[in-house]
Amino acid sequence: MGLLDWLGPRRDIVRSTLTPQACAKDLSMGLDGTLGLFGGKPVIGQVSSQGGWLRKRIWYRNSFQTVMRLSIQETAGGSRILARSSMPIFATLFMAFWFGFIGLVTLGTLGAHGAGPSGLPDLLFILAFGVGLVAFCRWLARDEHDFLLAFIRNQVDGEIESPADARSSPPIVS
Repeated sequence: MGLLDWLGPRRDIVRSTLTPQACAKDLSMGLDGTLGLFGGKPVIGQVSSQGGWLRKRIWYRNSFQTVMRLSIQETAGGSRILARSSMPIFATLFMAFWFGFIGLVTLGTLGAHGAGPSGLPDLLFILAFGVGLVAFCRWLARDEHDFLLAFIRNQVDGEIESPADARSSPPIVS
């Protein structure tokens, strides 16, 4: 698994014979709510019959932790749960701002009249720090998608839909 797999969103579909309401109930019973600071369950989140979100309980702070968003759709044989996981949107936007700002400052430093690239090593260090921070934090979260997917499968007694089945089925709108 490469760095792009850690950074990019991942998507899986789980099929279950349960109704969306039963899926939501079974998932909710296995997780602590949003204020799960004092809970002991391995997953924190919020789920309704339409969908919700999940994240793995960790003992440290990681702003780049994997968050899985769920959409639950009723089907003739039960339910389809679309699970999409990625970094939190705030972390993604912050890092885009960070790298954009560093890029603008670098261009300004190089384009200044009569000024040499004296601040360039500092900017390169800050850029390397940002890349290293994202890479390390996403490395810490490398197995969370699979962990959360296994949690869903166990709670709703579901099976992962193969990619061929997913292409032939109508898209899920959330």
